[in-house]
Amino acid sequence: MAKYKHHGRLIKSTKVIANKAIIEGMIVSFSYTSTRAKAVTNDYTPLVLVLYRNRKKGLIEGVNLNYMPISKVKKLFKLVGTRLRSEVLTDEKIPGISADFTRVQISSQRRRSNITPEKFYEKVVTEDPDFKGAYRHYKIDSLKNVSVIDVKKEILNEN
Repeated sequence: MAKYKHHGRLIKSTKVIANKAIIEGMIVSFSYTSTRAKAVTNDYTPLVLVLYRNRKKGLIEGVNLNYMPISKVKKLFKLVGTRLRSEVLTDEKIPGISADFTRVQISSQRRRSNITPEKFYEKVVTEDPDFKGAYRHYKIDSLKNVSVIDVKKEILNEN
């Protein structure tokens, strides 16, 4: 079981989306069971910052925020500004998704940026053992009830 369950403390709002609408930089929550994924899982409702979507292998990779204390989650978002000199977008809108949601500016097929998934991993995820320990991959076909997350501003604006 995941050590922390942050859904109530991090989430301002959610919007159900299709699996194919997931892009890099989104924060998503979904149902994920070991029987569907044929893998060992301890967190059946992950809250994941998506860093990479591998279309060939049918995987998404990212940091499961449920495996870190709130202070580390805040540090993760702070490092986006300090290490990557980028920002966390709070009013992101993408065609097909009618609601605002939170998205880290990571380059994707739909939106180009100077921050690549590799650069994010190298400069942020490797920064802290808790970040590395929370890094996971998930089979896209095994994701159910996918929701894109709008994170509360107090989590993103912590100094």
